[in-house]
Formats: sequence, structure tokens, C-alpha cells
Amino acid sequence: MVWCSDRVLAGQRGGSFPIDGIVLDLFWFGGIAQQGVDHSQMGRLGWDITDDPGVDDPYFPDPKGTLAGYAAQHVGFALIEESYVNTTTPTYAQIGQDVPNAFVRVGPSVLKRPVAPDPYDLLPPVPSFTLDSDDMEDGQPLGLEFAHSSAGGANLSPQLRWSGYPSSARGFVVTVYDPDAPPTGCGFWHWVLVNLPASTTELPRGSGSPDARLPSGAFHVRNDFGERSYGGAAPPPGDRPHRYVFAVHALDTQELEVDENATPAYVGFNLTFHAVARATMRPTYAIG
Repeated sequence: MVWCSDRVLAGQRGGSFPIDGIVLDLFWFGGIAQQGVDHSQMGRLGWDITDDPGVDDPYFPDPKGTLAGYAAQHVGFALIEESYVNTTTPTYAQIGQDVPNAFVRVGPSVLKRPVAPDPYDLLPPVPSFTLDSDDMEDGQPLGLEFAHSSAGGANLSPQLRWSGYPSSARGFVVTVYDPDAPPTGCGFWHWVLVNLPASTTELPRGSGSPDARLPSGAFHVRNDFGERSYGGAAPPPGDRPHRYVFAVHALDTQELEVDENATPAYVGFNLTFHAVARATMRPTYAIG
């Protein structure tokens, strides 16, 4: 892998082509997938890994020297990898300490942005009612078990309980939205559970799981992870705490005219016309 990047650098410079940096995508499968060995190794930045048949040398035989060499040539070195590699691979951290400014951090400028408005401050006002939970508190960090599996969590939806809604409510929808997600420009939908009957006043922990038993007629719409389920918190490492707006919407109809293929935005559009009251909680989550 180092041989390939060195060859590209030399070839392009030989043709008088200016190069400011090299980007390597280090989420590989290689022989790990082919040989059926420990799949927990996939995506790890192991400088000394040799897992391809017929390859005798490690992918990065001299990582410190390689990065120092690029730096001496005023060539930046950027890594694209799974976010957990930054905090779970000791070699990565060690190289960063031994070679100052070796890594070009991709993304900090994306994280510098204004605070997004609360989504419900932008909608026509409706009466509020009470939303409680045994698993989270308004304005306080969520527990790890409620984070997404990609962030090391158990991807469990927290327990929810609501009361004090108008007697005219004929059904409910539950949503979770992150207005702070960069750089989508439109936030991130983590959970959209529609068509809960009016008799529903509580959801046990884990109700957002794909195999959870839901009240008759209720179903999940695909979230922005692409999953028909609850998707836990997974903000970029190092970003400011994100707000996760848990909302229970009381409706003037027994069901929204949507199906499981509807987008969260389409559900939200319909909610605006049918919500008679709304209850919210805003726990937070950050990584690093």
C-alpha cells in the first residue's frame, strides 16, 4: 500500500503535476474477508497487518518514516477510515504523537458552524403535554446503550411515557431528530414510529428495535441510517454535543396516510397538518 502511494507521488511529480496531499481510504477487507478470519479486525489501522495471500511484507513497514517523508516533501497525508479507529487503534495514536502534524485532519472546518435552530421553533405552535423517561433526562447526555452500534452503543431506544395530551388526540407518532448533524444541511432523523393508537401512553425500552412488538397498526419508517428502526446517537468524534429531539406528536387522525417506504421528511410534512399537541425531550450526546 505504501509502495502504491509512493509510486503515485513520484509519477505525478515527475510529470510536473502539483500534489498537496495524499488521501488513503484505510477501510479494507482484503484477505480478512477472503480467508474467513476474525472479522473484528476489519477496518483496523494495523500498520503491521499482512493478511493477503502471497503478500509477505506488512502494508506499512515503516509508518513513521513514510509520514515523515511525506511531511519533508510538504505533502499532506489524510486518512479516511471508520471513526472508531481514531480511538481504538494504539498505533494510530502513537504515530500521531511521534510525527507532529503527520495527519491532515479531514473535517474540522465542517464542524465549525452556527448552532442550528430547534426544529419545532420553526413550525406553527401547538399545545404541549408531558413526556417522561426512566432512561434519559432533558438536557442531559444519553447513556451509551442508546447510542448507535457504529458508535459503540447497543442501539436501544429509551423508555418513553407521556400524559396530559388533549382528549381530542386520536393517535400518536414518535420521532427523534438531530438538528446538529453536519454537514447535511437538513439534520438527521434517527427514529420515525408512526400510527400508534390513541390508547398508547408508553413505549418500553427497546421498542425501536426491528423485531420489537408494537401496538396494532404501528410501524417504523426508514430513518436516515436507512433502517426501519430506532437509530441511536452517533455524532462525529470531537464535535460539540448534539441535541436529540425526542417528540411525541398527538394527532387529529387515527393514522397518517403514509407507508413504510415514506421518507421522514414526508412524514414530517403530514405531521404539520395533523398535530394537535406535541411533547418533547432533548437529551444530548457527544463522542470525545
